[in-house]
Amino acid sequence: MNPRQFITLSIAAVASIVLLAVGPVPLGVPGEWVWQRLSWEIGLFDALDRLLIPLLGGVLLFVVAAFWQPRSCASPFRVLGSFTLLVVAGFVWLQCVQQAAPTGHRVLKPYWVLYDPSSAGYFFEATHKIKNTGEFLGGYEARMRQGEVLHIGTHPPGLFLLSKACLNACDSWPSLVKLLNGLENTDTQHAFRLVEAEADYAPRLTENQLAALHLLSMLSRIAVVLTIVPLAVLSRQFFDVATTWKSCCLWPTLPCLAVFMPKSDVMFPLTCTSALVLAIIAMSGGKRLLLAVPAGAILWIGLMMSLAHLPVAVLLAAYAVIRAVISKRKTLTRDAIAGCICVATIFVCCVVWNAITDCNIFNVWLLNLTNHAGFYDQFHRTWYKWILVNPVEQMLSVGVPVFVVASVGVWKAARGCVSLTGNPENNDSSEDMCCGFCLSAGVVIIALWLSGKNQGEAARLWCFLTPWIVVMAGQWLRSQKVDTYWQRILLLQMVVSILTVSRVTGFSF
Repeated sequence: MNPRQFITLSIAAVASIVLLAVGPVPLGVPGEWVWQRLSWEIGLFDALDRLLIPLLGGVLLFVVAAFWQPRSCASPFRVLGSFTLLVVAGFVWLQCVQQAAPTGHRVLKPYWVLYDPSSAGYFFEATHKIKNTGEFLGGYEARMRQGEVLHIGTHPPGLFLLSKACLNACDSWPSLVKLLNGLENTDTQHAFRLVEAEADYAPRLTENQLAALHLLSMLSRIAVVLTIVPLAVLSRQFFDVATTWKSCCLWPTLPCLAVFMPKSDVMFPLTCTSALVLAIIAMSGGKRLLLAVPAGAILWIGLMMSLAHLPVAVLLAAYAVIRAVISKRKTLTRDAIAGCICVATIFVCCVVWNAITDCNIFNVWLLNLTNHAGFYDQFHRTWYKWILVNPVEQMLSVGVPVFVVASVGVWKAARGCVSLTGNPENNDSSEDMCCGFCLSAGVVIIALWLSGKNQGEAARLWCFLTPWIVVMAGQWLRSQKVDTYWQRILLLQMVVSILTVSRVTGFSF
């Protein structure tokens, strides 16, 4: 990247901020779906209150990114230490950047978006309506047949079970409740209690139930930063240690993660990426084929929470096809074996589940897909408008700097695949794998855009695929010999993230 290119990228980032700032420009399609804006009418004191802490969190993340980068010759313990520090810095940054939103919004969000029945309803129902888990699962299939097209009708029971597990844990372990109470933000608790009383949806949460809500919120936030672990392992299959580090440092700066925490959607990058990296390693053959078993198990767990995990399977299939073309079908057999093991593991998990519960998960998944298709019968969406809007929304959700360099990375990968296809000496080099992965990920994302399966809320519903975009950005980063521009991109990303959180809300309250 030369100075002129960086200036162009900076201008594009500023343009995205202006787009978010200008009120008359809708963030979506008017009359169908539009993201709401938060107030920017603030004085000097409010500006300091909303910007100082995010800036301090950004300084911490930048210092870790710039000065704790592991060397290529570093020991495994040194590398592990650096990435552990990055996870901690990423967690601190994501908590600090929440301060950029107005006071009422930021203190209420950690609890209310998980409790409010209109936002999701999983925790609410697990608390007030699920008295017997077995009976709940036994009636789940019949409930899906009722055709509810929003949150519950389009999801398997996994998110209910996760909420119930948090409630049971807090009922069983008083020491856990004590720990959670010690970590609780008193402003958040006070704001939640006020809105809970005003809304009067159900009886007031007990102390144990409120602790369980806090636990669920914490698990979601921890899952976001722990995504760095499978993302680092995935990137390491394609890049050297330095490029892997740079890619992972960009991950916590994606605006959508901060905007939608602690919604369940931000948990899915962890499960999606974990299953993906295990499957890709299994494709290398030999004893590593056995990793297709935990890959399938994790993908099954993900599918029990949301069918948003299905594109992972599509990506793996596209990756196997592109690898087969590049390698002149040398990789096809072992990729097919790895895929079969993964699918067989999912099938076995389903059979075991069906045997120990009265909930046929195969039927539930089919009904979820049917209900999702029924959403567009009740809520009008214009296909061609969303074909234009979704890419822009995705760009704003991950930040213009990352989106631009990721797009360049996909272009480089496509050119690389073409040149590799004409090379008779192709093998399983990291370059082959990287080009194949980036191209297949790009193809799947474009297919999702064109499919019309998601017409609105791409910024939230497509959180699961954001790690793919970070890997695409890594394809560009590894070609840059000077760290200065990467560090500037990191700074740009943090600025974009702070201003996005300060201006855009993913929730209505």
